[in-house]
Amino acid sequence: MTKNFKNIFISLIIILLFLANCGVFKKNVFKKADQSLKKSKIEKERLTKEENFAYEEIKKRWTVEAKDTSGVKDSVNLTKIKFTLYSPELLAAYYQVYKEERKELTEEELKKTTFFKYIVVAMEMETYKEEMYLDLDLWHFYLIDDLGNKYEVVKVKSSPIKKVTYQDEKGACFYQKAILFFPKRSSWTNELVMNRETKYLKVQAYGLLERINAFWRLK
Repeated sequence: MTKNFKNIFISLIIILLFLANCGVFKKNVFKKADQSLKKSKIEKERLTKEENFAYEEIKKRWTVEAKDTSGVKDSVNLTKIKFTLYSPELLAAYYQVYKEERKELTEEELKKTTFFKYIVVAMEMETYKEEMYLDLDLWHFYLIDDLGNKYEVVKVKSSPIKKVTYQDEKGACFYQKAILFFPKRSSWTNELVMNRETKYLKVQAYGLLERINAFWRLK
């Protein structure tokens, strides 16, 4: 009886030790998994920051502050416009940053998205004069290639005009963002407007008094 009791007692101790070790093992496994998850999250955040930085740097290269070339007195300081051409380089960076938002899209669905259907030019406008100078109904936009072909804007998507107040001598101004969509292919030849042979593109914008040009060299 004593011997049996001893055996049972030893068995219980062995079982308890085994369970304790299992607990430690599980704890270590979960700890390592948690550490691995945290490391993965940190790495993902680092890559996201790097991708965002790369995108912003490339975006700067494709952004130009357009100049008024009308020669009309007092028109130079009426409206300032920055144009950003979404070139193949900038598009690649854009999709890299926003890949999470498009990961469920198939290749065919992706080709139906805005950037595959149009040449896209983002625009930021500001004026220290009247709000009416940003009224897009009073503006005309054209895309011109190196051969002199002129393409009218297909559609314009804009945000509401905002009044911005600066804490310096600038005072208050009116500000607006918009996106211009130009045809991706020529209606005459069906060839891509922006192709490997295109040397440059420019946007011409005509306002009430302004004649503004933005220029991008492609090769």
